[in-house]
Amino acid sequence: EAKEDYKESDIYSLGAVIFKMLLGKAPTAEISQYIADHKLHEASPDSNVYEVPYFFKDYILSNDMCQIMVKLLHKNPDHRFKDLTAVRKEMADLKT
Repeated sequence: EAKEDYKESDIYSLGAVIFKMLLGKAPTAEISQYIADHKLHEASPDSNVYEVPYFFKDYILSNDMCQIMVKLLHKNPDHRFKDLTAVRKEMADLKT
């Protein structure tokens, strides 16, 4: 089980590094809580569109990139990517 905890924290840590690279600042606990509270991991019932969190609104990020960040930084590990292979696949799909 300890190995699973490391994997979950590695996913979050990767999200924190990418967040800092894209926005120039580290994510805060408030951001992870906001993602969880607003259920940003869930698509709108009317479409496949996800809400763009307020902390990305001033940056030029695609909706897909915002969703990747949400899945990396979610407070609840159950809503994060399951492993780095899944992250890599979604990041590669951004190019297509």
